[in-house]
Amino acid sequence: MAWYPLQMGQTYNEVAKMSMYSYWHHNYAIGEFKMEPLVTGLTLESLIEKASEVAGSQRKLAALLEVNPSNLIEMKQGKRPCNWRVRGKMRAILGEDPARAFIAAMKEDLETSENEDEKKAADGLKAMLAAFPDDWRRL
Repeated sequence: MAWYPLQMGQTYNEVAKMSMYSYWHHNYAIGEFKMEPLVTGLTLESLIEKASEVAGSQRKLAALLEVNPSNLIEMKQGKRPCNWRVRGKMRAILGEDPARAFIAAMKEDLETSENEDEKKAADGLKAMLAAFPDDWRRL
């Protein structure tokens, strides 16, 4: 089964039924958000721009993601963190397998944790992703 990017007029849930960017963590010591590279090499800004193109506009993307448009702008500017759920939805909107999109986004968040159990969980998710490459359904 192929995975398709969002088409005009579709909702995120419709795409998910049919069917890396960057993540942010908060540095509590200095009160700033820091951008880290994702597995795919794209930044969060690029992810938002590409997903906005597919959705038709940044405002339409915010509606699909069920976030306030001003919050999406702040995420793009690095003033607000972007959680794994929002990043996973954007990845799915761009055509990534929804299950893989959410697992990869969750792994990214868990890797930045100070908690050893969460780091172990991230290692487990990383192993799952490695066992099933992006195109494993197409093989």
